[in-house]
Amino acid sequence: MQQPDESKTAAVLSAAKAGSLSDLQTALVELPDVSVDRVRDSKGKTALHVAAQHNQEELCQQLIDTHHCDVNAQDNEGTAALGPVWLHPVRCRLYRTD
Repeated sequence: MQQPDESKTAAVLSAAKAGSLSDLQTALVELPDVSVDRVRDSKGKTALHVAAQHNQEELCQQLIDTHHCDVNAQDNEGTAALGPVWLHPVRCRLYRTD
């Protein structure tokens, strides 16, 4: 699997931060042969890490359901994208059972 170039990576991560599904889809068109989990910033954070950190719940759900992003993908510090359910508010909402 190829490593995406920085401008394309930045577009994906910017869309994740903003919670923009349409911008994410546009950015991903430019990366047809790259798994979303391979798109990472300099700290190793995936689009799911970024979306979760910015409380973009709907985009997190899309990344998990549609793009099959790994909720346990770790950044360079070993922090999982959504971390333990009891510590991350987005994960709490995504996995609630009520």
